[in-house]
Amino acid sequence: MPGTGVSADPRERGGSSGGFRAIGASPEFALDLPNALIAAGLRDVNAEFTARLLYGGTDESAFYTLTLRQLGPRLVGAGLLDPQDADQIGAFTQDPASRWLSLAMVTAWGWRP
Repeated sequence: MPGTGVSADPRERGGSSGGFRAIGASPEFALDLPNALIAAGLRDVNAEFTARLLYGGTDESAFYTLTLRQLGPRLVGAGLLDPQDADQIGAFTQDPASRWLSLAMVTAWGWRP
């Protein structure tokens, strides 16, 4: 966590996925997106995944700090995250020695026949 330099905490990832589901989002939709394009009749479908390397304590990391501040209590209330873990993750996002990959953006494309 803080000071370790790299985020690989499965508690945070599990909480994020559960949090997305709790608000009606599907964290796995990106994996199904190419199939949706194929089902729509497109051919030569492909996709790519993009993520940024983020550093704690920066303007970009503030999104994660503020998101955790807003959603943390809901994740804790739903049993998806312990209060101590939420505090540690919040500190991690503000620590300049920390780095992690951003939320991913998936772009998919195909051609109409």
